Amino acid sequence: MGLTTRVGNVTLNSRLPEIAAAIEREAEIRAREMAVVVRTEALRVLSGERHGRYYRIPGTHRQAKKGKARFAPGQTSAQAPKGGWLPGAETETGAASLLSSRKGAAGRRGYYRASAPGEAPAQRLARLRQSVRMLVRTNKQSVTAWDGSDLDYAVWLEKGTKRMAPRPWLIVAFNNMLEKLRTIATRKVPL
Repeated sequence: MGLTTRVGNVTLNSRLPEIAAAIEREAEIRAREMAVVVRTEALRVLSGERHGRYYRIPGTHRQAKKGKARFAPGQTSAQAPKGGWLPGAETETGAASLLSSRKGAAGRRGYYRASAPGEAPAQRLARLRQSVRMLVRTNKQSVTAWDGSDLDYAVWLEKGTKRMAPRPWLIVAFNNMLEKLRTIATRKVPL
């Protein structure tokens, strides 16, 4: 329903309030859609193999002390732990390959492969990946969408430190999706 104005024998109907409401709804929908696109790409960037150094997995190189077994009775390092591996761990890049007895490209026993400088961070425990969130806020003048992590080291990885070269992941995800974001932003508003 719009504003109605009568001028002489002519009645003018304004759809301005209806159009403004439609634009506000569409802006929020698009901001949320863009945030989802960037978050999804960030999760993709944070997955996969890396090309850095190998490091020991903490707790996998304990020495036997005073006759105590290194593993539970009847269990070797290549067997699944009690309760089984986490979902997806049976794949080449999962926890099973990190603890496997094979050596080579899939990993070395008791080691994980870190990221090289300039490439996205490796996910040994996947805390960074699990902490990636999106937030959309709306007010009368604007709609704002955020993607990122609340972990302190997420910024350190993205920007680097005095002792570590940057391992960008969020800006890479944003740049990968830039064309798709432009497409979403420039779509025609349905009225």
